[in-house]
Amino acid sequence: MYLRVVSRSLQPQDISRRLDAEPDESMPVGWRRHPQARPRSHATWIRHARTAEDDARPEDLEPVVVGWGLDLAEALGRLAASGEADVYLEIVQEVNDIEDPQQRGIFLGPDLMAWLATAGATLDIDQYVYHECGDASGSAVHRGPLDRGPVAGGDPALLQSLDPRARRRPGQPGPASDLGSGASAVGPEQSQDGAVDLVE
Repeated sequence: MYLRVVSRSLQPQDISRRLDAEPDESMPVGWRRHPQARPRSHATWIRHARTAEDDARPEDLEPVVVGWGLDLAEALGRLAASGEADVYLEIVQEVNDIEDPQQRGIFLGPDLMAWLATAGATLDIDQYVYHECGDASGSAVHRGPLDRGPVAGGDPALLQSLDPRARRRPGQPGPASDLGSGASAVGPEQSQDGAVDLVE
C-alpha cells in the first residue's frame, strides 16, 4: 500500500513543501526510465505504508496511513482541491488461493476512509490472482486496478464511481492521466459499522 501524488505542474520538492512532508521516492517532470524513454510529463511523489511483516494485509497497514496524521491529510486535501495535483492510495493485492476468503476480501475501516476523504484521495486497488487455468498451472490473472474514488467527504465510508483502469507501476500516472481501461473483478459491500468490504 502506498500514497501517490501526481502533478503536471509541480515538481516533487514543490509537493513536499506544500505538504510539509518528504516522500520515500519521487520522480520529477522530465524524468526518463532509461535514456531512450520519453521524458515524463508529470511528477510523482510516493510514500509507502510499511510494517515489519512483508505479507501484511491492507487492514494491517491502515494504522500506518492513519498515523501519518490529520495535518498531512488536510494538506493533501488542499492540494487536491487546488487542481494542481491528484492524490491516490494504491493497494496491491496478490491472491494465491481463490478459495480463501481472507485473501479475496479487503476490509477498509472507517478511520482510513475518513482520512482518505479528508485527503481528497482516490482509492486504487490492483489485484493479481494466481490460479490454474486449463492445463497451465501458476497462471496470473490481472484483476484491476479499480478506481474507487474520490472518497466522498460527506460520508467517509462511501466509495463511488467504479472506473477500472489499466495495470501500472508505482511511478506511472493514474486515472487523471489518461490511462487505458482494465477489467474489474470485485464489488463493494458495506458492513453494519460503516466500513467497506471489497469482495469478489
